[in-house]
Amino acid sequence: MGLKETYVQFQLNRCHKRYEEKRSFLGDAYGAWLLKNEDGAKRRKGGCGKTDILWIDLEQLAKVILYSDKVDMGQVPDGWFAVTLLHGEVRMPSEKWASKFSSVSEFGLIYGDEDMDNGGRFGAWMKPEYSPETFFSFFYFGSIVFLRGDIVKEVLKGRKQKLYADQRILYDFIFSYLEYLERENMKVLHIPEILFTAHTEIPFETENPLKAEVTNPEAYFGYEPDCDEIKKEHAKRMGVDVAFQHIEHAGTTYSVPVYDIKGAPKVSVIIPSKDNPEVLTTCIESFVRETDYKNYEIIVVDNGSTEANRMEIVLLQSRFGFIYVYEPMEFNFSRMCNIGVEKATGDYLLLLNDDMEIIQKDWLRVMLGQAMQKNIGAVGAKLLYPNSDLIQHVGITNLPVGPAHKLLKEHDAKADYYYGRNVLPYDMMGVTAACLLVSAEAYRKVGGLPEDVAISYNDVDLNFSLFEAGYRNVLRPDVVLYHHESLSRGDDRLSDEKWDRLLHEKEHVYERHPSCEGYDPYYSPNLAGYKSKYFCNYLYDHEIRTRFNTLKNFHGPIPEEWHNNALTISWEHLRLERRLELYQEEDAYLIEGWSYVLNMDNSRYERSLILMDEEGNYYSSDVFERYRPDVKKILPEQTNVELAGFDVRLPRALLKPGKYSVALLCKDRCSRQRLYKEWDEIFVVEA
Repeated sequence: MGLKETYVQFQLNRCHKRYEEKRSFLGDAYGAWLLKNEDGAKRRKGGCGKTDILWIDLEQLAKVILYSDKVDMGQVPDGWFAVTLLHGEVRMPSEKWASKFSSVSEFGLIYGDEDMDNGGRFGAWMKPEYSPETFFSFFYFGSIVFLRGDIVKEVLKGRKQKLYADQRILYDFIFSYLEYLERENMKVLHIPEILFTAHTEIPFETENPLKAEVTNPEAYFGYEPDCDEIKKEHAKRMGVDVAFQHIEHAGTTYSVPVYDIKGAPKVSVIIPSKDNPEVLTTCIESFVRETDYKNYEIIVVDNGSTEANRMEIVLLQSRFGFIYVYEPMEFNFSRMCNIGVEKATGDYLLLLNDDMEIIQKDWLRVMLGQAMQKNIGAVGAKLLYPNSDLIQHVGITNLPVGPAHKLLKEHDAKADYYYGRNVLPYDMMGVTAACLLVSAEAYRKVGGLPEDVAISYNDVDLNFSLFEAGYRNVLRPDVVLYHHESLSRGDDRLSDEKWDRLLHEKEHVYERHPSCEGYDPYYSPNLAGYKSKYFCNYLYDHEIRTRFNTLKNFHGPIPEEWHNNALTISWEHLRLERRLELYQEEDAYLIEGWSYVLNMDNSRYERSLILMDEEGNYYSSDVFERYRPDVKKILPEQTNVELAGFDVRLPRALLKPGKYSVALLCKDRCSRQRLYKEWDEIFVVEA
């Protein structure tokens, strides 16, 4: 081998090493999260200053529960002990939680987060703080629960045991245990640390970037119909009548509660609307046609439709007999709803957008039954985009960057996302006022919708107010409606003025509710701060919105020999990425795509983005590499293309207004070869 060949091979080996390290890092966000957040200690007996916590498995606890009248109760420790449901590795909580495990702690039950291991750790289950409605949906405490022996003994006294032969015995017992805690004013604590790793036969898929979202079917239980009797008996002890309805979703049968409606409370349906008679007609026609709960009144509040549209609404009123309030004024969603409430005579208030379409007969009965339960504030539904299974709303999560909808535009029918988030009733920080049911008493108690928050985030404010008043807001994803979103009003991201107004209103809501800023008890701090899906909160460079690429002058023009069709590019997005904080970030232009060099070892190439302005000036930018296993799947014959993805984020203020051509330049690290290819689309920077 000659000197040149030796040098090329040396460089190629370096490229391969770099590529494998980068691929491993970018392909396992959860692994990177573990390295950052775990100290590496097993903490089996140490940690949190405790060495006397006993560890028993479900089978051992089941014997105590089943034969409490026959076994020596001295076998149950008086102090804390941990129950594990599955085979796996246990970790003690870190030292800062030590006081929570004392004999005089205000807490009577503690649970933590968990994951799985099969040649690599994956499937992180980051849980919410104590969530009663969620626990009634399924056993979300998971694979490890810390209990107190003295309380276990008290709960077992005189308790009629059930002969459940599996995990149901624990679910049944824990309901009684929680009832005791409530009577004694004791609390439940969630520790946001990985305390258990289940040994599983589920394959650790190194090529799957979504492996952090994989559900452990052995730990995920309690939603099945064979748990109905357990829940009914608990509800009966709490003085609640409940039935269960079984729904099929993504090939699995789920059981969800339908609470008995005591009496026939009246529901006042308040629909703000202006100049949308056709949309309003669809809403009211579907409501009257589909709704099987009949004790309601409809109040339409119009803030100034044209005379022609007003006459159409009057004709619609003559068909359906609703109350029509016509009061011309600037659009203020809060004021319009509050006007409707002033006219309302119902025991419960349903805020409903005029662009909603009812598609389910029992929807209002299910929501009303839930709203009538103790300490329940706002109740919401799962909203889909019309004539599709695309999710528009499954609750409001108060992320660190602000209130947001999770699972936006995901296919609902495709999966059970992150332990039933789109299927089972969950406690939530909030639900959208596009379809929100609340008792008139609670609404008036917290002052209704804030009229100084006219357009956006007013429903968030209402949810925050209910939460601070001690109510729990609940999402019922078994109730499904179509939401014809954006028919009433445009997208706030389309103009600087609207986006600034949105950020000002968000800031104002947090000024009104400072305790809620950055806090959501129903969303783990270990989960991502702005992503739509339920990923851990580790962020790569390309995901950090305040991390930008550098832009430098580039010597042009481009030599003709650099133009080469062997460079193949899929340009996916070129969009304006709005800042999320009013004073802390900049708007940026984001360019995304993926590329490869045909029939070459792609680990050799270093990429940069090239921009050319209208005056012929060239600029180059580095790129963020992205892990794209999907590219490997569609191009199995190509070499080293898992890192084909690229992102470029450039501050808006860095680019002068005008038109730019966009291209990608690939530099071969093993030779002087350069490959260059332009995008057909023109990049326009607005003033």
